Amino acid sequence: MAHSNEFLKIEFEDNGQDFLTWTIDAEGYVVRSEPFQQEVWVGVWVDIFELAIGLRPEVRIPAHGDEITVLNHRVINIETIKQ
Repeated sequence: MAHSNEFLKIEFEDNGQDFLTWTIDAEGYVVRSEPFQQEVWVGVWVDIFELAIGLRPEVRIPAHGDEITVLNHRVINIETIKQ
């Protein structure tokens, strides 16, 4: 992803969690979480270069410092959107 007006929208498998999609900016930061948990996930950094369908994304949660964590939910769809 090279342009600042492009975002990634990733969809997660549904394991009963309160979020199913994230919108991620060109720098890898979550800017939207749907349908819930905006206050939890917005601002989290995602390793967008390692994102792939079927994998669990690596994230850095600001409240946890520089620690990289692997999310519990697999990605089932990735699309690029322009705004």
